[in-house]
Order: sequence, then structure tokens, then C-alpha cells
Amino acid sequence: MEINWVILGWLIDMTLNGFVWLIIAAVSLLLIDVSDKWTRKAVKWMDKADKWIRKFIDELFNGFKKNRTILSVSYC
Repeated sequence: MEINWVILGWLIDMTLNGFVWLIIAAVSLLLIDVSDKWTRKAVKWMDKADKWIRKFIDELFNGFKKNRTILSVSYC
């Protein structure tokens, strides 16, 4: 019986490619999980920063309103 080396090489290649893609998929899933955690932390930080900026701007405008009232009364 003669061995068909082309088919045997093709089968070995397909098997090794399967293992390589399995390793690539496992590493990709780990990276996606890590980046998902980083994304959640970034979104939480952005929410805190947004609330702080909104509070700062609101207090700044309230200060402008009070100063405008004080200035308009003192110049009249």
C-alpha cells in the first residue's frame, strides 16, 4: 500500500492549523475580557468626571449670577 503524502500532509496541516486557531481564540477571549473590564472602569471614571464637571459649571454659573446681581445693584 502506497502512502499519499499530499493527503497526509494536508491532514497534518489542517490539524495543526486547528490547534493554532484554538490558541488564538483562547488568547483573544482573554484579551476581550480584560479590555471589557478596562472599558467598564473607563466608563465609570468618565461618569464621575462628567458629574464633577457639571457640578463645577453649575456652581460657576451660580457665582456669575450672584456677582451680576451684586454688580447691577451697586452701579445703579
